[in-house]
Amino acid sequence: MDRYYIQLNSPIGLLTLIENKDSLISGIHLNFFPDETLIKLETPLLKLLKKQLNEYFAGSRKEFTIPFKQKLTSFQKEVYDVLKDVGYGYTIEYGDIAYLLNNEKASRAVGNALGKNNILILVPCHRVLGKNSFGGFTGGIETKKKLLMLEGSATIESL
Repeated sequence: MDRYYIQLNSPIGLLTLIENKDSLISGIHLNFFPDETLIKLETPLLKLLKKQLNEYFAGSRKEFTIPFKQKLTSFQKEVYDVLKDVGYGYTIEYGDIAYLLNNEKASRAVGNALGKNNILILVPCHRVLGKNSFGGFTGGIETKKKLLMLEGSATIESL
């Protein structure tokens, strides 16, 4: 299966944008260097994603209209479905997601599910916080802080 990529210099670092042959985004990775299984080609979809990400970083885009596909377990899908409702500038805690999934003890499992997110920003796992901390983030805590500040999250000042 052919997969295409382009790279974008962004305020949080070098992003590699990956598209599958079926015209769905399959990855947005920070500081990731492609191997020979990827073909460098700016497809119309990757060009649109690049445009929308640039608008996001400029503060003029709050939602994305990019089709994407991830291989998810049923639990990951449930977690990501809750996350879709957390809007730009808002945050939610790991425990709150667990509560919404009727499994209050699943905070760590929620964190593990989010740690497997390979489509940064479009699946906004940076909006999920620990009870009294920033929690984790695949791109690092400083990157998470930058994304939350970009979105004007009031939570930053309270942590």
